[in-house]
This record gives sequence, C-alpha cells and structure tokens, in this order.
Amino acid sequence: MVKGNPTFFSLAAVTAVFLLLSCGHTDRRAVSAPPKDLHLKIERLDKDLFAMADDTTSSFNLRLYAKYGEFYKMYVERVLQAAPFDDPRLPLALSHFVHDPDWANVQRTADSVLGDMSEQEAEFNEAFGHLKQYFPDSLVPRIIAFNSGFNYGVLPTDSVLGFGVEWFVGQNSPVIQYLSPDIFPQYRKDRMRPDMLVPSVVTGWLQVHYTRDVRGADLLTNFIVIGTLMALLD
Repeated sequence: MVKGNPTFFSLAAVTAVFLLLSCGHTDRRAVSAPPKDLHLKIERLDKDLFAMADDTTSSFNLRLYAKYGEFYKMYVERVLQAAPFDDPRLPLALSHFVHDPDWANVQRTADSVLGDMSEQEAEFNEAFGHLKQYFPDSLVPRIIAFNSGFNYGVLPTDSVLGFGVEWFVGQNSPVIQYLSPDIFPQYRKDRMRPDMLVPSVVTGWLQVHYTRDVRGADLLTNFIVIGTLMALLD
C-alpha cells in the first residue's frame, strides 16, 4: 500500500539529508565519515517488461509478478491502468503497450539516455547511505524503474521507491518536446533531465516517509515543509 507516515515529522531530518546530498559542494557541512555502501541496485521493470512481452505463452506476467511482487500488481493496475492483475486480458493489454510505436520509442530513448544507470545507482547509494548514518533505523527501499507512460514520475510505497524512466530523458529530447504544454508546461519539462533523477526520486521518498500532511496548517508551516523539500531539487 502506498502511504506516508503522518506521525513522524522532522524538519531537521529533511534538512540534514539535503545537506548530505549536497556534500560534494565545498560550502556544505562535511560529514565525519563516508557513507556505508548499501549495495543498492536499480531494478529494471521497464526493460524486463519490454523484453518479455513477446512471450507467446503469456507467462511473462506471472514471472514479472514473481520478481517484483505486489509492486508489479500496483504497476499494471494503478500506473498503466492496463487491467486487473487476474484479468486474462492483461497480457494482451501489456503487449499492446510495449508494441505501441510511441511507447516503444519512449523506452528506446530512455535506454539510450540513461544506459545502465550506474551513475544513478551510485548517487542512490550515497544518499541513502548518508540517511542511514544519521538515522540508523531508517528503511532503505528497494528501487525499481518502470515505464509509466507519463502517468507517474515517482511512486514511493512502504518499502519500494519506484520511478518512471521516461521522466528523465532530457528536456530537449523529442519525446519530451511532444508532450502537451497544457499538461506539461515548460518549467516541468526543464526538470526532466537525467541529473534530476536521483534528487527528484529521493525527494518523493522523503516527502512520503519524513513529513506529515500539512494541509490545513498555517502558511508558515507549509512554507517551511515545501521549501525544504524543494531545496532538494536545486
């Protein structure tokens, strides 16, 4: 289930992570020791789906569920809105998605721009390694990349941090430029860059797990929470 933790709010925690993510800058606070390598890997649901969907037996659907668990069910039902997981029409719906020329081109673009994501893996390890240093009991999520069809950029759950690869292929990519400006104004497109992948995705995790719902709170509280989270994207 996707949910936040409304009982745990620490502005200091979010601020600390912001400083830690920025530790490469000389004007930021230095940490006492390098973060522990958590051996985080970005699991590629996007590549697995596009590679398996030609399976004429349709067993790829069960194999992907076996690998990705309940997150896969959430992906097909909530993100792609393809069909209920137990619907026999689901494999056909997924096959249509991966063979659609537009979405296939989006996936090829993501593969070309992001490659094996080794750079992003290193950044995720650094970010969550620092978080683990300061908060030893903090959960380190499983990280899963998917192709959302521009439905979800970031999808944090209780234990999984998912993100849509197509949201980070570069603001000058034809894939991004074709997006409707009414739904995707230019300021949003400008942030769809590979270097924004880790800051944006980690911010989504922090927002769900480290802040409380401030709707209805006073204006200053909203400014503090939103401003701190936005600082992670700068």
